[in-house]
Amino acid sequence: ADFIEKLTWGLAITLFVLCIITALMVGGPGGSEIPLQSQ
Repeated sequence: ADFIEKLTWGLAITLFVLCIITALMVGGPGGSEIPLQSQ
């Protein structure tokens, strides 16, 4: 059960970090990748 709990928290933190990175990429200077895909 301890392993599953650590795995669940790990996945939750990973998704949370990915969401923050994606938001920074879209809203910040690093969002140049988005227009390239939409062209």
